[in-house]
Amino acid sequence: MARDTKEAPSAVLGDRIRDTRRFRGMTQGELAGNDYSVSYISAVERNKIRPSLRSLQWLANRLNIQLADLLAGELPNMEEGRLSPLSENDIQVVLAQAQIDLADQRFTAARDQLQSIRDKVNLPSQRTVLGLLLGEALIGLNQANEAKEILEHNLTLTREIDQEMHERSRNLLGVAYNHMALHMQAAECHRHCLAAIDSNIIHDPSFTLTVLNNLGND
Repeated sequence: MARDTKEAPSAVLGDRIRDTRRFRGMTQGELAGNDYSVSYISAVERNKIRPSLRSLQWLANRLNIQLADLLAGELPNMEEGRLSPLSENDIQVVLAQAQIDLADQRFTAARDQLQSIRDKVNLPSQRTVLGLLLGEALIGLNQANEAKEILEHNLTLTREIDQEMHERSRNLLGVAYNHMALHMQAAECHRHCLAAIDSNIIHDPSFTLTVLNNLGND
């Protein structure tokens, strides 16, 4: 019987975990290991429990698959079209995990997860957050040219809809310019950010310190 394509995203996630476990040839007990109970895994697979972000990452690790791929339904060697596309909640989980990875300087993990969902994000606010995070990951990987293109696109996307995200993208673009030894362009970006702070567009003290530090580096 064909799967109902209107099934709730949380239900689809349980199906993905079950299907991936079976593909890996694992029992529920093997997936649970010493950290979770079989009853918990069973409840997740039957969509009775929505796992937390930490639990989802743990399950993805046990299943030897990227969290973003598990959420997106891009499971290895499995029939295409069986699983529903990413929901906004699923995308938010990936963005949150990428932020954790960036904070821990796991730049490759953040980049790979963000790139895996890049073409699946439709909500403008999520697209701009993804661009900002991906730019930061690429800078961390010394790929400033690629980061520059993404952040310049983010500036275009945010110009009319989100002034704060616009300035955060500009600040990170300045960092990319600095990595490319384009110090005049970098300084211009950070002076614009400082003017936005002075105009009360952004009230975050940590952002102010970051901009001042970047301007000093320029």
